[in-house]
Order: sequence, then C-alpha cells, then structure tokens
Amino acid sequence: MKISHSRYRIHSRYGMKKQQGIVIVIVTIAMITMLGVAALAIDINHAYMNRTKLQNGVDAAALSAAFSMDEYKGTSIEEAKANATTVANETLVRLTSSAGNAEVDSIGADIAVTFNSSSDFTGADCVVDGDCYVRVAVSNLALESYFMRLFTDVKAVAASAVSGPSAGGGSCNVVPMAMCAPDPLSETGGYNDNNVYQLKLYSNTSEMGPGNFQLLNLDEGTLREQMAGSYEGCAFPGEDVTSKPGNTVGPVWQGLDTRFLTEDDIANGSGSNSVRGSYGPETDTTETPADELADNLDAIKEGTFNAGDADSLDGEGLSYNYADYTGTGRRVLEVPIIECTGGETGASDYRVVTIGCYFLLRKPPRNSGQGQGALENAVYAEYMRDCKVQNSRNNGENSTIGTYRIVLYDDPFNEDS
Repeated sequence: MKISHSRYRIHSRYGMKKQQGIVIVIVTIAMITMLGVAALAIDINHAYMNRTKLQNGVDAAALSAAFSMDEYKGTSIEEAKANATTVANETLVRLTSSAGNAEVDSIGADIAVTFNSSSDFTGADCVVDGDCYVRVAVSNLALESYFMRLFTDVKAVAASAVSGPSAGGGSCNVVPMAMCAPDPLSETGGYNDNNVYQLKLYSNTSEMGPGNFQLLNLDEGTLREQMAGSYEGCAFPGEDVTSKPGNTVGPVWQGLDTRFLTEDDIANGSGSNSVRGSYGPETDTTETPADELADNLDAIKEGTFNAGDADSLDGEGLSYNYADYTGTGRRVLEVPIIECTGGETGASDYRVVTIGCYFLLRKPPRNSGQGQGALENAVYAEYMRDCKVQNSRNNGENSTIGTYRIVLYDDPFNEDS
C-alpha cells in the first residue's frame, strides 16, 4: 500500500509539470496574437484617420472645381474643364500644406477629375451654359506602414466626391418682395436675363392690386430683418405667398441698406441697430449712376431695358451692372415671381411661378420723397436667369433656372463618399 501511494504522488507531480509547459505555450501564442492585433489596429486607425482627412480634401476639391465650372458658364467648355481641373489639384496641394495633413500628400497618387451633365454620371458630356457636375477621385495614396509591413508592402487609401449645382426652383432665403410674372407659363416667369426692373414700388401702381407695393407678408421676423436676409422659411413654385399692403418705406430701406454695409461701416455703427452686421459685410458697394437709369426709365418700366445692351439710349448700356460686380453676394436677392390676376385689394394670396434672382444696382431710397433727380423712387435691380444662394430646396429636377447652390452629391461609384 505504501509503495502504491508513493508511485501515485510521483505521477501527479509529473503531470502538473507537463500541464505547466502547455500553459506557457498557450499564453505565448495568445500574447503574440494580441500584440499582432494591437499592431494591426494601430495601422488601421492610422489609415482610417488619414482617409478621413483625404475625404475632406477631396470634398473641398470637388466643390472648388464645381464653383469654377459654374463661373466659366458661357465660355469654352474645354477651357472651363481645364481651369476646374487646375483648381481641384491646387486645392489638394493646399490640403497637404495644412497643419496635421503632411501625410495626405497627393503627389504620387492617382488623381482623376471627370465631368458629366448628370449628378449620377449617367448623362452626356457637359455643354456651355448647361449643368455640369465634377467628380474628383484620389486613389493609391501611399501611407507609411508600421506593423503591416510584416504582412504586406502596400498601405494606401482612396477617396472621391461629386459636386455640382443643386436643383433650381425654390429658395429658403427669399426677401419679402414679389414680382408679377409677365408670362406665368415661362420658366423665368417672363423676365429676361440682364434686364433692369423696379422691385419695391413707391407708387400704388402694382399689378397686385390696390394697396399693394409688391411686398410680401412672411411669417418669421420683422420686415426690416427679412429685407436684410433673416427669412429661413421656403418659397417654392406652385405654393402661395401672401401680400403685405402698405408702403412701409422705412423698414424696406433699413433692411436693404445693410446689403451695402462694408466691414468699416459695421464697425462704425452704420445701418439699423437691429440688423447691422448680422448677415456679413459687402465688399463691392459701387452703384449704377442714377442718371443712367433715369435716361432709360420708360424702357425699364416696360421691362425691355438690358443692362449691358448697346441699344440703350446712350448706346452703352449701364456703366456698372452685375457683370462688373465683385462682392460677397449680399446684393443678390431671391424674389418670388408670382401670378398676379389683378383687382385684389389688401392682403391676398398669390401662386409662386418661380424664384427670381435680382442684383441691387443702387441703394434703396430712404423715403418716398428722397430726391434722385429724374429717377423715380423705387428699388432698381437687374434680373439674372440663375444665381447661387446660401440656402435652397431641392425639387428633384436638375435645373439651374432660378436659385441654386453648389453642393456635394453621393458618388455613384463609391458608397463611402
């Protein structure tokens, strides 16, 4: 019995030593695995971080290129594409020079800038004066490997973005004024590109009916604030807007006058206290001379005077119009163009035909008796067939008639864009 017990104890010690050896092997393997996973996690996180930086840069490059294409409307499409491609590449280079982005160096990577007439890139090539969408794609941007080099020599990221004009038509930043559509069936309401019109009238002669001076009753803020740019509600073709009877010259002037305030004006306390500087400064405050408008007043009231037309009375059009403008956009107004049936009295509802873009040629009169020589006291503006705005609502149609923005779209070739 004693001998048997001694043998049992010897075998037990031997088994424990054997198990201890297996545990060391398992722990070693587990530690190596965890270290490998941790090492890969470092590389993966590094790649993801730089891919995010690259995506931000590609987004900016696509937006810049789309802005460039839009600015080159009416010129050679090949020239516009070349300029947009240059702008996209320069934007990517600036990304690399920004703090913390040294690794996102596009030099050596594959960069492709392509163009299409459709945001999903199923359309044809871009044409002059048509909608054009830009896709910027960067691939094979090599990054430094840390632990991944044990498994592969390749560590690269890619990103792409599509940008172009939003669908036109509606706007969510309109001013509380309206223009009666000469032709409600026309996509522009019957207004002609670059023609000059009277917006806010100072006599009761509007087609909107007695008591109306082409003002609207919007449901957010005061008239003064809305004229300055505060309104965030939307006006959209097919919907109704309500007129605001009365002349109310003071609030109209106080609101629109802020659209001519420079940084110095704002700092010096110019403009109405309630809206001064609330919506940013203007950098181009040049006004069209009053006598040039007065010389063509009859044609302006008939809607037949073109700001750049050599057939005007002086043979030169206007010495300053939207083509000369270099400002921040504060002088560009989004105005509902409505269907006026005539004969209404007081506040009435009108159907919106479209949203028009109007460029303020002069500061508004301070009051109905302000002298402007032979020029009637009204708000004078140049109509533009389309314009970029800060806020617009997409109606699902790819059309830049009316107001629109340059926006990013989902890349149909890259669901991660």
